Amino acid sequence: MLFSMAGVNAAEDDSSDGTIINDTNVTQEDNPLQSDDNDSTDNGTEDTGDQTDTITYQTSAEGSSGSVTVEEVETAASELKNYVEIHNSLPDTIQVGSYTLTMSEFLKILLMTVINLDQNVSTPVAVTEVGDAPNPAGQNISGNLLKSEYLQNAIGILNFIDSNGRAPNYFRTSLGNLRFEYIVFSYTKIMDFYGDYDRLPNYTKICLSDFMQSLTVDEIETASNCLKNYVQANKILPDTIQVGSKCLTMSEFLNVLLMAVINSDRNVSMPVAVTEVGDAPNPAGQNISGNIQKSEYVRKATNILNFMNSNDRAPNYSTTSLGNLRYEYIVFNFAKIMDFHKYYNRLPNYTVVQTSAMSYQMMEISSKYGAKNVIVTDSYVQCSGRCTCSLYQDYDYHTVKFVNYCPYCHKNSTLDYEEGNTIYDNPEGMWVCSMSKGGCDADFCLVHGKAHVTSGAKYLTSA
Repeated sequence: MLFSMAGVNAAEDDSSDGTIINDTNVTQEDNPLQSDDNDSTDNGTEDTGDQTDTITYQTSAEGSSGSVTVEEVETAASELKNYVEIHNSLPDTIQVGSYTLTMSEFLKILLMTVINLDQNVSTPVAVTEVGDAPNPAGQNISGNLLKSEYLQNAIGILNFIDSNGRAPNYFRTSLGNLRFEYIVFSYTKIMDFYGDYDRLPNYTKICLSDFMQSLTVDEIETASNCLKNYVQANKILPDTIQVGSKCLTMSEFLNVLLMAVINSDRNVSMPVAVTEVGDAPNPAGQNISGNIQKSEYVRKATNILNFMNSNDRAPNYSTTSLGNLRYEYIVFNFAKIMDFHKYYNRLPNYTVVQTSAMSYQMMEISSKYGAKNVIVTDSYVQCSGRCTCSLYQDYDYHTVKFVNYCPYCHKNSTLDYEEGNTIYDNPEGMWVCSMSKGGCDADFCLVHGKAHVTSGAKYLTSA
């Protein structure tokens, strides 16, 4: 099997800051496709609406220069799957039978073969020229696409290719926008599965780690020690840091640090995947000093990581029990945590936060855009404030009143008002389930009581 090497770049999607409160497992999943013997079309996991009469794509030999057999496609798919698992990237070309195809051309072959097999058609598939995706982009998504969806997606992608003469940069799925390289690899895994089990799988699994290189815990610990020493000598963060063989930005290193801390808390020592992460656009925070206990910083690691996964960038600050911790201090403190782990082989019981450790300017609290007439009692919270969840398109003040009860931790009297700090970082303020009152640190829009999360948001109860 002949390959030609190419790299893969990730895409970013800049969004506004918000605190993510759902604790999700951030360790990477294995088994890229369901492959056990129970994965059958009648085992109850298949979408019953997935019938061959839903397939409307018509294959055509127009413009073709030859064809490849199902067996040749299976063989190429197996080779490509093995290549990606070793190199974390797609090659430029792949040999399919007697043809050397680009990834875009192979994608069309894969799509047509999958559709044909769903209709119990095993005739050779025509080889045609297909232009490359000019600007691959997509979202950081993981999860399963059911057979019914990946078949319909195959039709949509094929129609796009036929209409535009090239592969798409991404394709919209139920999980989000799937980048070109992941489209190719997903249908590659589907055909590899077919080669092993002589049928299409019930679903295909999208894994961010498919195109990510990884770093060991030792490499992360060594880099953390270097960063700690650098900050102590220079009072600022460097622009980049060498971690193993990778040169990472501070935001990318933060992503690695957070995953390493979460894994260490779970006694997991597996390598951590490297992904591209955008910088914090407008870092801001308060002058704070004190200790953050292990239970809090581990929870914060999950919250910050969820934010970064949703927004493809680092946060400007993180709300802590001590106050709003500026981005640079988030990086420094998690680096200190992993430096401690290097020497003691465990996470520290607490981390010491001292904004005097670096020379970044702290933003003063401003009430120019904040709430008015704030009332917080054990039974309710009330204010005149501005919407921060986009349910209102205006920027007017609205008077609201909510029951002092958190829908996440199910505790009463934990809500408090937190004033914003800059025009860039939620200057309107928000309702927060205060940790100092035994709460869970969830935060909500002042006006609608909607949690600041990207999906499945819960609401405060109107009083």
